[in-house]
Amino acid sequence: MYKRLVWSPDRDEHDSWLPKRARPKSRKEEVVLLPGDDEWMVVIRRRQPPRNPSWTMRSAIREVLLEGMKDPNHLNLFDFLQLYYRDVPENVARFTVGDFLRDPRRCMKDKDRRKDIGMSMSQMRSRLREKLLYVSYDLFSCHIQTLGDWAKKGRSERVEAIVRNLLDEAVKQAQEHDQAEKHDPAPLPEPLSSLSSCSRQESGSSSDVEVLSVVLPPEKQEDSPTSGTQPWS
Repeated sequence: MYKRLVWSPDRDEHDSWLPKRARPKSRKEEVVLLPGDDEWMVVIRRRQPPRNPSWTMRSAIREVLLEGMKDPNHLNLFDFLQLYYRDVPENVARFTVGDFLRDPRRCMKDKDRRKDIGMSMSQMRSRLREKLLYVSYDLFSCHIQTLGDWAKKGRSERVEAIVRNLLDEAVKQAQEHDQAEKHDPAPLPEPLSSLSSCSRQESGSSSDVEVLSVVLPPEKQEDSPTSGTQPWS
């Protein structure tokens, strides 16, 4: 269950980047988008369900990465911040980027760091997309184009943790999808009873013809007159 967004009226100057309006009085008011909302905030504000595309082993790496980054609830906060900051506290590894967007103070105690992250979130999201594109090109040059390729060769590749997590999770989903397809019951053949009845009908009709051909008497021929007898007058 998604937590409600934080709309604290007593926020300090370090949280000045948070939405500047009073706590919404209804669910309808909460989902109203603000001018500065980006793609991630739309997901958070509308509490959209997690995106779980139906990946297969033939899915392209580029598509998996770009689709995976659209949901901040799938991105580990520690892995995300490590792309842009040094000395990221390890305790943030238990949160996602979505958790930070909903309640920054719960995820980050350092006020200055929290403010800097909040003010830079939109730019970091754009840079993450560029980063994922470059990674997909690099993997393509190493003949890793699909999730199937990644499952076979990905362990030896040096990529950022956020990239590896997105691809490994997609491979897991693809394997579960393939496994489910293997266990799907095959279409049942036509019942034997109907087949046998049809065959009986066919064989019965043919045997009737044969019986009729046997039962039918041969053409009657006139008896030739025998010697010493006269024909009927």
